[in-house]
Amino acid sequence: MRGAGILVAAVLLAPAAARGEASVRSAGCHTTVTAKIEISGAGASKTVARRIRAGIQGCSPGKVGGYSLLGCCKVFTKATVRVRRRGRGPRPGYNQIDITNEADFRSYVDGGQDSGKWSSAEDGEVYAHETGHLLGLDDQYDDVTDANGNTFSKTRPGHEMDKMGAKGGKLGVGAAARGDLDRLLLDKGARCNPVRCCRRTTTTTMPPATWTGTFKYVYTDDEMGSASDAAGSYTKNNHMRTEDMWTINGTTAAMPPSVTVDTTWMGTFTSMTQETTQRPFCIGQETARSSSSSGTGTGQQQFMISPTDQDPNQYTIAYIPSTPLNRIHLTGSTHVELCGVPPSDTAIDGYWDDGVSQLVNSLPVLAPDPGDPDHYAGRAPFTHIEMPGIGGAPHVTDSYAEWDLRRHR
Repeated sequence: MRGAGILVAAVLLAPAAARGEASVRSAGCHTTVTAKIEISGAGASKTVARRIRAGIQGCSPGKVGGYSLLGCCKVFTKATVRVRRRGRGPRPGYNQIDITNEADFRSYVDGGQDSGKWSSAEDGEVYAHETGHLLGLDDQYDDVTDANGNTFSKTRPGHEMDKMGAKGGKLGVGAAARGDLDRLLLDKGARCNPVRCCRRTTTTTMPPATWTGTFKYVYTDDEMGSASDAAGSYTKNNHMRTEDMWTINGTTAAMPPSVTVDTTWMGTFTSMTQETTQRPFCIGQETARSSSSSGTGTGQQQFMISPTDQDPNQYTIAYIPSTPLNRIHLTGSTHVELCGVPPSDTAIDGYWDDGVSQLVNSLPVLAPDPGDPDHYAGRAPFTHIEMPGIGGAPHVTDSYAEWDLRRHR
């Protein structure tokens, strides 16, 4: 897939290897992130190791500009890349990467973000992207298939200049990417004193603020239609909807100029599926599948609200991972009828994610309403995908975020 889309990188689900934890060290107004990588396999060599290291350090935020921790403290990425000697076991504390010489291989990091397989033919930009996964950053693009069956990568809104979302991007560039990297580094122990390090009156003198309001994320998936051919006739009438609402109920201390807000979350999920197939050899009886499931969930969630470097009245939102994770408990049933087989019913008992990561990825930079500098409200579409469905009818998925917030100073 080299050159076919925005990125030639991926995260695949695979067994996790021994964790190679990146070290994060802050001193004064600087933070250094060091990744440790050991390469092995048919394509591993000192030349490849040097190219990986150069690619990672060439995209260091402190060198390329555009990102600093909490908008104040410079961040530099470094890499130690070693080649495993033949017959030796994995080096403790290093991420393990298998290097292949396969042409047009799509490099990836496993689902645990600990190990992976990379091509020796990649450029330094891809190595830097993959190392972002090893540090804990997620992809910020989606693989989309067009009507002609061609697959390409579509950058998620707000990540157009982000190394994790677009070719040519840089680590931490863009409001959404900055929030992700801020949260990641702070979770790993990075520290930054904005009063000492910013040296900018636009943020350091900003008065304390509390917030009230709501965030909402909605996702729908609808497929309807009918078709027939020599093998039989088919119909579908499938609908799914999930809605998540976070209501701010308090503001807690955070490293200024950012603030952390506590919220209560409520989520709902509904799904109805009706699919039938009529086969000529099964006269008078359809193969049918129908299911109905629903659920609700409640829980807590914290968000970090941070002013942008460009304008302290514009804000970015990042979520702070909650433990345990918020989920919706699903219940319902599935009814199946097969030709020549007695009908069967199965209970549904499962869970659905709260959608907090999708919400944050949907949010643009939040700007105040004209004429009301303390009110922030709007709606941003995240995805709208129409794929060919049964009988030519469109199979449509939609998602969007909404917010209605007020800043109290």
